[in-house]
Order: sequence, then structure tokens, then C-alpha cells
Amino acid sequence: MLALPLQLKVFLLTIILGLLTGIVLHLYQIIISKVRLRPISLYVLDFSFWLMLILLIFSILLVINFAEIRAYIFLGLLAGVILYYYWLARAFEKVLGLLASSMIFSIKIVRKILVWPINTMKTILTKKKETEMEPPAEIE
Repeated sequence: MLALPLQLKVFLLTIILGLLTGIVLHLYQIIISKVRLRPISLYVLDFSFWLMLILLIFSILLVINFAEIRAYIFLGLLAGVILYYYWLARAFEKVLGLLASSMIFSIKIVRKILVWPINTMKTILTKKKETEMEPPAEIE
């Protein structure tokens, strides 16, 4: 059992972790609202997001208090998220919107760079097949 001052310190750190979790969750919600995804893609992305968020929170809790999960840890995380959404979400809305737009733009550029060679190879291979498939011209 940790001493009371150390428990208070851990509780305050988990509130801060909850605030950061609220920011990340808000950013994810903004990104999802700006991008049109098929339902299956959204399910996979949601699952991946929550899995990564849980791993991140657990990793930070490992540093803060050796990942001892107590009731006040959950209360601190919940308090931080609630504080963020009630007091800070509107202030961060524009900044997170710009960040989300730039992230989406960057992902689109990276996607185009990665897909371009594949499309080029497809085009080359289809043209090659078309020329191979043409019958030879008759010689008179």
C-alpha cells in the first residue's frame, strides 16, 4: 500500500492522464467525422484505436505506479476525461480540427505515394498483356 501523499500524487497524475485521454479521444472523433469509412473499416479502426489507447494508458500507469490498478486510478482517469469534455473541449475544438485535417491530408499523400508504384505496375502489365494478345498481322 502506498503512503497517502504518494497516492495523491498518483491520483493527480491519473487525472492528467485522463485529460490527455480526453484529448486523444476527441481528436479521434473529429477524424472519424471528417472521413467517410465503410462500417467494417470503422469497426476495425475503432477496435485498433481502443486497443492502442488501453496499451498506452497501461504503459503510462506502469511508469506512474507500477500499474497498480486501484479504484482511485479509475476515478482519476474518469475525472480527467470528464474535466476535459466539460471545460476544455470547446477551447481545443479548432486546434484539434486543424490537426485532424493535416493528419488526414498527410495520410492521403502517403497513401498516394505507396499506391502509385502498384498502379504503375498494373498499367504496364495490362498494356503488355494487351500487346501479347493481339494476333499478328497477316503477311501478303
